[in-house]
Amino acid sequence: MTSIGIIGYGYWGPNLVRNFAETPGTTVAAVSDLDPAKLAIVQRRHPAVKTTTNFQDLLADASIDAMKVGGRRKTSSRGRRGALSVARSATT
Repeated sequence: MTSIGIIGYGYWGPNLVRNFAETPGTTVAAVSDLDPAKLAIVQRRHPAVKTTTNFQDLLADASIDAMKVGGRRKTSSRGRRGALSVARSATT
């Protein structure tokens, strides 16, 4: 089972979480977003998924196998660089 972390729950975030949650062999472990209101939506829809406002928490979680960065290009580059710096798979 591949454990996924999602950085950014903006426009595409709900679709990313749903798609990974429904993909056999994957599970969504955690979602980070700067907006607590968006994280409340994640918790309501996916109660087992951890949420945080600090994407560094996802990078520090050794149980997460891969990251999907789903934020605006301007703000998501830090998340991609961070995921790559800890030798995790990162996609945009």
